[in-house]
Amino acid sequence: MLTAHGLTVFFAEWSVGPGVVELIAKGEAIEGAAHGALLFSRNSVGDAGLMDAYAALLTQVYNGSAGRVVPVRLDDAELPPFAEIRRPIDLRRGCDAEVAKLAAAVAQKR
Repeated sequence: MLTAHGLTVFFAEWSVGPGVVELIAKGEAIEGAAHGALLFSRNSVGDAGLMDAYAALLTQVYNGSAGRVVPVRLDDAELPPFAEIRRPIDLRRGCDAEVAKLAAAVAQKR
């Protein structure tokens, strides 16, 4: 859906092919990201890899090397520290309008 708005998306399940070291590919994607949108759900909130990506993206924002980190809530999961105050996108309200908001927010910071 974000690609329909002209955005480039890195999604580990689709972007890391055979013979590529997943951790290195994710690290390079995070380091090269202009912005980050992280999907939070009851199933993912405790995931160490997601929390590492969240911390790395927040560090880049605070260092000035990335624009925005946008938390995306998929269900009633409790968001990690500092995510709730970042005005998360809430996909429980409907997908198309919220994804359009996300794309517009990213476009403002390009």
